Amino acid sequence: MPKALCGTLIKESLRDDRVLDLLEIVEVQIWKAANHTPDQPAYWTAITFSAGTECFLATLADSLKPQWYVDLSSSREKIVVLPHRVIRYPLGDAEGRKSAEAACRQAGISETQINWKE
Repeated sequence: MPKALCGTLIKESLRDDRVLDLLEIVEVQIWKAANHTPDQPAYWTAITFSAGTECFLATLADSLKPQWYVDLSSSREKIVVLPHRVIRYPLGDAEGRKSAEAACRQAGISETQINWKE
């Protein structure tokens, strides 16, 4: 049975990595981050995951360091998790995406990193 939510998070974005216990880890890769900011590491540990429920979203939001986000997708919506905030919009909703992008900017996320796929 497919999982309800899928996404990728950067391990270095976590203040508390116990949230990983709530996810089904699918793959782990090391990425050279071409668009990292001066206060971020040059190499990121990318964790692709799936989850059957949304129970972990609040925990994930509370686990993120400032100026990081995680984006997830379900079959119908995009979910952008910022520190202490979860934003949702229907897939393909241009206004919803613009609102989520604005929230990322307000949270101090670099413009070059506001680039999730629908």
